[in-house]
Amino acid sequence: MTARRRVSIVIPTLNAGPLLGRLLDAVDGQEGDYDRELIAIDSGSTDGTLDRLRDRGVIIRHVPPGGFNHGEARNAALDVASADVAILLVQDAVPAAPGWLQALVRPLDADERVAGSFARQQPWPDASRLTAYYLDQWVAARAEPRTVGPLSRSRLDAMLPADRHLSCAFDNVCSCIRMSAWRKYRFRRTPIAEDLLWAREVLTAGYRLAYVPEAVVWHSHERPVA
Repeated sequence: MTARRRVSIVIPTLNAGPLLGRLLDAVDGQEGDYDRELIAIDSGSTDGTLDRLRDRGVIIRHVPPGGFNHGEARNAALDVASADVAILLVQDAVPAAPGWLQALVRPLDADERVAGSFARQQPWPDASRLTAYYLDQWVAARAEPRTVGPLSRSRLDAMLPADRHLSCAFDNVCSCIRMSAWRKYRFRRTPIAEDLLWAREVLTAGYRLAYVPEAVVWHSHERPVA
């Protein structure tokens, strides 16, 4: 009998609201023969988020209110993950189709040099045109798949800043990482862009990164024109 594929799914939370239920329902509805281990890293929710997580059997770890940073919080959750691959989500990114999980994991199963993959983000159906336009500029909204790396430091340093940023694009709004690569290159303590910093490290260490547009999440934020 073939063993079921185990996948850890990490979600940082803070007052996630009822949308968290939609996210968890979407994860539960994924196709494929997977054992899913859900881990939340919570930084002080007071709106019922913790009860919602407990009701769904999610493992909960805590960081002190005000002590959150994107790199170390994810590291703290990944420290208790038991699978060899881990999905990283944010609390307002909802998988859009039942094939999302399979698509995201596939590049890592197909090529041991791939340290991570990341998903396509689509704006919510009721998003404003400005929000949709803003998201459309990001590499994680494109329709074309791509695989990058490895990159030598000299090659990376020779690039224009915009090209360097594009080459190291990786997005923990929805990503999948190989745990053996993460154990060598943990996320850094940083208030933002822990995913880009990690991408640069693994790419220059000989790994590859894949963008998987078939793996789609609903995710967008309304921002004022200013």
